[in-house]
Amino acid sequence: MLLRGLLLASLVATPRLDAQLNGVPVWPVGLPVPNAPPLDLIAAVHTTSGDDFVNLATEADAGVTLGMDYALGPRLTLRGLLGAIHRDVALGQRRTEFQGAALIGVNLIQEYLASGENEVGASVLGGYGYGTLPDGGENNLVVGLDFTTVIGMGGWFIEQAFVPRWSFRHTRVASGGDWQHGPAISGATTLGFPFGLRLAITAERVFLGAGDASPPGLPQTRTYAWSVAVRYRF
Repeated sequence: MLLRGLLLASLVATPRLDAQLNGVPVWPVGLPVPNAPPLDLIAAVHTTSGDDFVNLATEADAGVTLGMDYALGPRLTLRGLLGAIHRDVALGQRRTEFQGAALIGVNLIQEYLASGENEVGASVLGGYGYGTLPDGGENNLVVGLDFTTVIGMGGWFIEQAFVPRWSFRHTRVASGGDWQHGPAISGATTLGFPFGLRLAITAERVFLGAGDASPPGLPQTRTYAWSVAVRYRF
């Protein structure tokens, strides 16, 4: 138990976000688009606030993520993500770690307003993400809701979304691991172009409780993350 505690304590400086992937806000799945191509490619850059742990300042953690959404039917979206982030892995040590995730979103409500260009809707989503560590890894589970509105402008559109959720994270090192969980919320604004290109800006706030292992467990986390993504629908 003492060795386990010491190993977990060595990760105190590690910026770990209770998102599906480290440093990557949970992006909304949005609303179904009838007659649109099913494949939607994603390329994003992202970073964090660098203050993941209460009363402890760490450097911001930049990364890149590539992925795709695939519409499987009129209301079902499947998402796959792969990326890397340059992050603290121990006190005074930083390195690039790889990570990946899968997510599923199911649209529950979609309502058209006014002329038919404006929409509101809600979806439920859930996903799993994994990130590597030098002597272990992090497993993240998320479940939440996606509330989306779309303002149409004759082929152009602005989409706004909020994604409240609950997250579970398990941090594993060579001799053991620890669970943490807590709420988080993402907010996204997307500008859509008539030819399938979109630009999405997303921010996230995380409230993650302390771990329950002793000694000493993992400290609570209060983190921000931001991302800019370019998306293209084929």
